[in-house]
Order: sequence, then structure tokens, then C-alpha cells
Amino acid sequence: MPSDRSSPPGCERRSRARVLGPFPVATVALLVLPGCGLVFPLSSSPGGDPGADAGADASCNVECLPPATCARGVCSDTCDGVDCDPDERCSDGQCVSIDLDDDGDGFSVSSDCDDHDASVIPGSMVPCESECGSGTRTCEDGSWQPCTAPTDCECVPGDTRDEACGRCGSSTRPCGEDGRWGAAGECAGEGECLPGGQQTEACAGCGQRARTCSAGCTWGAWGDCVAGGECVSGVIENRACGQCGTQGRLCGANCVWGDWGVCANEHGDCTPGDSQPCEAGCGLRVCGADCEWGACSVGCHCLQFGDIPEGCIGAQVIYPPMNDVACCMPSCQWEAGECS
Repeated sequence: MPSDRSSPPGCERRSRARVLGPFPVATVALLVLPGCGLVFPLSSSPGGDPGADAGADASCNVECLPPATCARGVCSDTCDGVDCDPDERCSDGQCVSIDLDDDGDGFSVSSDCDDHDASVIPGSMVPCESECGSGTRTCEDGSWQPCTAPTDCECVPGDTRDEACGRCGSSTRPCGEDGRWGAAGECAGEGECLPGGQQTEACAGCGQRARTCSAGCTWGAWGDCVAGGECVSGVIENRACGQCGTQGRLCGANCVWGDWGVCANEHGDCTPGDSQPCEAGCGLRVCGADCEWGACSVGCHCLQFGDIPEGCIGAQVIYPPMNDVACCMPSCQWEAGECS
């Protein structure tokens, strides 16, 4: 029968948060802490010292699930009591952006149970124990879920129970001939991801895009690329310059445009869009896209008026018989007086 005694703080039966599956698994030693009345597994990395893993205080020999750490036999979370803004999440006692991916595993701190360990991602499982057997915890939505180990030790020999595990998977636990639950079988039928989990990856323009896991544990489509720069690294942009020449610039590794190069391959007589007065008359001629001067177009001018001849805008004439002065105004009309 299970014991009704509650364990002192930090003395819960708990195993090191090491990932089950294709990741390295450390060896396990057992330690009984005075006053705890429970057996604690201690991890020992191959070739290393017991308790050398992150999240453990060697002075207390108690392993805690990240992000909690152990001090004097007690597991404590540095994020307890820390309030962050809606677009932030607490990590190591500090509020950081929910989009931060400190360990570079493609999962942001909002869905990662340990953003300092790239082997821990949504759907990762770690072993755990109760007084009635062993089980697993699954990383989901940034938190380790409750242990699947049975809490009712007695069962009917031959009975089985199904337990959720991993990414929408299930495992079967048999009841042994001694009337106690045995170990759960392998986690079968797992999907690609955990519902609600988000994955990000780099995309063009030094940007990022994200996708979300569906309720059926399959990845949805990638979202739009949110560019982080002004151009795509390595792209060359060209533009026209001078007299029908070209110049280019290169987008750098930081997705910022470099300086424009020199204007090359210029030719023709003028720069497109430029204009100049016609050699005769009051019109203008404009430089075309081929860098050659266009035909002269007659512009506004003052027509002959009595003894006053034709003239261009701004022309000033002296006309007989009294040698009066007239000015060709922008209105294309002659007016008496000097041009100002």
C-alpha cells in the first residue's frame, strides 16, 4: 500500500530531467536522503562526476527538473514570484522575450522546458517515479507535465492501463502477478509535435518564420517570413545612372545594402529627363531614355503686337516710334515696362 506520509520540500521522488530517445542517457545511482524516506536517482555523466549536470547543486545531491535548482536539499524555481509582461516569459529569474531561443533548438522559451539545453524540446520525456512504480514526464507548453507513474499501487493481476505519453502517444502498463503495476511499455503512435507548440526558423532577409502544432500533433504550414533586414543577403540590385549607364550595390551578410558602385557604361549626349532651350525659338528639347536629345517643341512665347516683334518669355524690347520698353510676361503677353 502507498504511504500517506508527505515528503519534505525538495524530497519528491524525482529523476534527472534527461531526455528519453535518441539523446545521450546518463547512468543512474541511488541515494537515500535522511528524513526523506525516498530513494533519489543521481545522474552521472560518462566520464564525469555524479551530480555534475546543470540544475543540480553538488552540495545537496538532489536532482531537480529544470528550471528548478537544488539548494540544501530543496528544489526551488528562480522564476517563482516573478511577473512578466504578456509578451515575455521568465527564464532564470529574468523576464525575456517569448521569442527568445537561447539554446538554438528551434523552439522559443515559451514552449521549451529548458531553453539552455538543446536536447530538451516540446515532446521530450524524462523518467520519474512514485512509490508505486516508474513513469515519465512530458515537456508541454514550456512545463513538465505530471508524472505518469501510478499512485494506486494495487491492481488485479493481468489488468492493463493505458497512459498518455510523448506527442499524442500512448503506452500500456500491465499489472503483475504480485498485484502491483509493472513498468509501462514503449510510447507508441506519437505525432510530430505537441499541440500548441511553436517552432521557428531563419528565412530570407535575416528574418524568421514560425509554425504551430495542431491538436492532432502535426505541424501546420509555415507562416510568412518576417524580415529582419532591408534586403536578402547576397542579392545584387542594379539601377540606371548618368548617361544611360548602370551601377549596382550588394546586400551584405547583415541584410543591409552596401554603397552604390560607380556608374559604368555611360553613353549618349545627355542624361534622361534633362532639358535645354532650343537653338532657335522659345521651345525646349528634352533628353530621352536613349540619352539622345529629342525634337524641339515650341513653348509659350509672346506674339507680334504692332511694332513689337515676337519674343520669348522674359524678353525685353524697345519699340518705335517713342522707344518705349515692353517685357514678354509668363502669361505670354507683352506688358509695358522693363522686365524685373
